Amino acid sequence: MARTALAMALILLAAALPARAETCPQPSTPTATMTPAPRPDLRPDRQAAIRDALAARAYGAIALGDSIMEGWSEQRLSRDLGMPVLDAGFGQDGTEHVLWRLQAPDWRRQSPRIVLLLVGTNDIGYPACAIAWGIRTVAAKAQALFPQARILVTAILPRGTDMLGGDERIRAVNAALAAAAASAGFAFFDPHDAFLCGHHTPCPLFQPDLNLHLTARGYDELDARLAAFLAGRGLEPR
Repeated sequence: MARTALAMALILLAAALPARAETCPQPSTPTATMTPAPRPDLRPDRQAAIRDALAARAYGAIALGDSIMEGWSEQRLSRDLGMPVLDAGFGQDGTEHVLWRLQAPDWRRQSPRIVLLLVGTNDIGYPACAIAWGIRTVAAKAQALFPQARILVTAILPRGTDMLGGDERIRAVNAALAAAAASAGFAFFDPHDAFLCGHHTPCPLFQPDLNLHLTARGYDELDARLAAFLAGRGLEPR
């Protein structure tokens, strides 16, 4: 019953969010970020593990995205969301690769209540609106594949020296996603500012190699922010 209440509350979330003016009109032709790009030969062991997991059981939630999502452990995610989670995040993926992953393996056994998306940082070389539309396309594809699910889109996190790598573009993407959330039917989870580290690096939330991947403390912060996001809307796991 509690999980049903959580799912129903998530269904109402996007409608309850205040509407904002769209900042990125839909492109007349799909951009590269909106077009599936196959990667069948990249880390076949990881791909096989995801296929095996999909065949083994049904999950209450599916997590999709890049290496930051891949590093967010299923144990953490299951605790955060209050249900079994398959983390299908894949290092080095951009939106175009996640689109391919949503059609490559067999998802027919899955009927998740929640799809959690964290992707976009690997597309940072594209214009902001192209990145935003790539993320929106992934969200729409996930919704079409799992029509019973609520889609939670996570903001792109800061990165780089002093957390200023691609800062203007990342902020523009996040603003476009926030503006589109209500009309596009997804909930926008925005922990970006909690990871700014006072614009100083090194930062204990990030691994020092690229200031991109999170440390255990960084995932603790992400867990806390997701819990607050859910609880603030009466969606916390029971």
